[in-house]
Amino acid sequence: MEKVKIQPQSGLGDLVNALPLIEYLDGAEVATNYAEALAPFQNVEVVPVEFNGIKPILRDGFRHLKYRKYSEGGFRDEYFPFEGFEIYANIVRERYRAFYRREEVGHDFVVFAPPRAAARHKNKGSFECAPDVDLAYEYVRSLDMPVFLVGNNDLYPDHIPKAGRDVFDLRDETTFPELCWLIMSAERVVSQVSAITTLAGLFGTPTKFLKAASETIEEHEKHVAGVVWPGQGVI
Repeated sequence: MEKVKIQPQSGLGDLVNALPLIEYLDGAEVATNYAEALAPFQNVEVVPVEFNGIKPILRDGFRHLKYRKYSEGGFRDEYFPFEGFEIYANIVRERYRAFYRREEVGHDFVVFAPPRAAARHKNKGSFECAPDVDLAYEYVRSLDMPVFLVGNNDLYPDHIPKAGRDVFDLRDETTFPELCWLIMSAERVVSQVSAITTLAGLFGTPTKFLKAASETIEEHEKHVAGVVWPGQGVI
């Protein structure tokens, strides 16, 4: 049987949010430039995505996944509505935990992705949606735990406070498997809504979602409710 051809939105987080759907489909042909994120699957074919400037090009014959992020949550796809999303989210979680499992470690550290420009704002150097930098770092310092800074090719504001006493800066240093292991093993993850919080959802790691400066508290709560995974835990 020919595999279903799907093309998530172009970000890593969008691909991770499609994993329960891929699990449900029992394999698929996926258009993405993050093939490493599909390594735990044995029956998935990957083809690359090309861009017209910054706009991804939809491949012929592929169904573009668009998620109802902020209404019902759960990232059910409009093309493939299916029952039991939570069941498949838990199945894929166990698949990825088993694949990335290393030696057991304590969970007394925090993975922190500092406030940064949203991907859509990088090209203009805008931080209009980034969370409050001082509040974010104040929260992380209050945890009194070792801090691992993570991120890749991000744009940060000039003003960056100290994160705490024991800080390990791994930004632009980790491979995808290393990032997965860190997030899976952490006591909690702290980040604005992003691929980092989505990976935290995949592994069921409790998450502090940093509020964007442009959001009201009510908007932030609705935003989080639309992107949180079953069993993730919101701090």
